[in-house]
Amino acid sequence: MKVHVAIGRDLYDGLSTIQWALNKWSNNSISIVVLQAANNIRKDYVYTPLGKLPASSVSDEKLKDLDKSEEVNNDKILSQIIASCGRIKAEVFKMEKSEEPIHKQLLEIISSQRITKLVLSLTIMKSSAWKSRTAVSGSFYVLRQKPHFCELFVICGGRLLSLRKENKDGLIEDDRGNAVAKFTEKNGFRSLLGRRHSPDSPSSSSSGSNNSPAEWEKYSEEIEQYVNQLLALNEEEEEEDANCNESSADSFMQENMSKAERIEALKLKVQRAEDAMHLNRKEANANKGRRAKAERAISLCGTWAMELEGCVSEEVLKNSGIKKELDSRKDELFELQGEVEEKRSKLNSILELQRELNNKLQLSSSAKSRAEVQLEKAGRTRNDMVREIEELRGQRDVIQRRIEFCREKDAMGSADTLNTLSFDYREFTAAEIRAATEDFSEGLRLKSRGRLTSVYKGCINHMTVAIKMYDSANVPSPEAFTAKVLLKD
Repeated sequence: MKVHVAIGRDLYDGLSTIQWALNKWSNNSISIVVLQAANNIRKDYVYTPLGKLPASSVSDEKLKDLDKSEEVNNDKILSQIIASCGRIKAEVFKMEKSEEPIHKQLLEIISSQRITKLVLSLTIMKSSAWKSRTAVSGSFYVLRQKPHFCELFVICGGRLLSLRKENKDGLIEDDRGNAVAKFTEKNGFRSLLGRRHSPDSPSSSSSGSNNSPAEWEKYSEEIEQYVNQLLALNEEEEEEDANCNESSADSFMQENMSKAERIEALKLKVQRAEDAMHLNRKEANANKGRRAKAERAISLCGTWAMELEGCVSEEVLKNSGIKKELDSRKDELFELQGEVEEKRSKLNSILELQRELNNKLQLSSSAKSRAEVQLEKAGRTRNDMVREIEELRGQRDVIQRRIEFCREKDAMGSADTLNTLSFDYREFTAAEIRAATEDFSEGLRLKSRGRLTSVYKGCINHMTVAIKMYDSANVPSPEAFTAKVLLKD
């Protein structure tokens, strides 16, 4: 057998409800399905490490973190409730958040899941409303609208509550038969907390001041009772109107009666008049009490109104102070915005200058790299030029030494020539002559008075010679040449 237990988010109430179900079916083989309602109450305030704050003043991320922490605590509560079931199989069914009230959601789940045994904690009805009146009316709604196959058990504080229908009224009794509360469509229903004891048990009166919440709660109960009495008076007036209609009908019937019957009717009227007078006296006495209660209610309402007016005036003063502070904060914010804009413009100019300096630095770096490359090239060129200069200096020294040697040789030759006039005879081959004159090049041909001659300049074996070209017809014979040239041994 499967038993569904609907609980709220209170750990003590959930454990007591589960324990009642386990004790109820301790002799049967059952499995527990824990129905937990979602928290549909709109949160205007949230509790943070800084204290109680309005939900509108907290960021969305913080609200999500608070919801997560609440879910973690709720999971811990469910784990403890499941652990309290012991060896009995238990599972959890979480109800989703919905715009519909909790009692209508329960009816839908009963029909869809075919729930036959439902243990309903009264605190689950408070998941969508703070008031106990709404919770109790929701319980009566489930009781009246549930399918016939579902058996409902309402639990409050670990005790069974009996919901009985009396016409349009609902009577709530505990498991001992004591009437806990009576719910009507006209009256409001106060919270059941602290009322689960017997009506005959003495109630301790609080000695607080008239401004305490408990005192105002008691006054509000008295005012509500007075309103209920006024509604009852309206019903009595309607009954009196009906009695007047009946008396007019009796007077119409007396015209057709005999004297004896009329006497009996008059006796009845006299008796009714006496009863009415007695009732009117009682009513007058009751009206005195009601008037005293009404005056007390009016005085309480007046006191309450004066206190509310004082609270309103205080709130107005607070709002004016808050408005002044808000205006000053706005001025400070405006000044801060101006300073921020000014600093932002300065920062933008600094950033622009920094970008320009970065560009110049990049250009300087590239120019420096190019200059270094050019400097390296110039250094290499200089080294090459220095090397070439050294080579040229060496060649110059060699040439100077040769020139000096040649000068000395020429000087010595000139001296010898001056001292002794002699001639040498040497024979050269045609190849040596052609090589000396570069094959009789025109560049080596000597000129005389601007005219070309047949004499060529040449160098044979480091000797400068003059070579004269003769025509074949004018070539002298060897004897004639020998006669002209003095041969030297």
